[in-house]
Amino acid sequence: MAEVVSDNHQRRIYRLGVPDDDALAGETARLIARQGGDNGIRALSLNAATARRFTRYFEHLSSADGNNLPLAGRVIAAGVVPDDKYCGPAA
Repeated sequence: MAEVVSDNHQRRIYRLGVPDDDALAGETARLIARQGGDNGIRALSLNAATARRFTRYFEHLSSADGNNLPLAGRVIAAGVVPDDKYCGPAA
């Protein structure tokens, strides 16, 4: 049977924090703003070059103008991890 996680206990499942707006460099802040402030890109901004590559590759899907992939689809796309990369819980 599947384990049920209690609502009373929060478990950290990530290693790095997502930076606040005031912690972002100018170019990175503008990149995130162009994408509608998505947390997925904000998390990638810990390495600005990775955030730029990701948005350049997926920009046609994640445009903030609302005419492309809906937010729910963007969240799913950002959450997919290749099976050759291990993404386990924080120790």
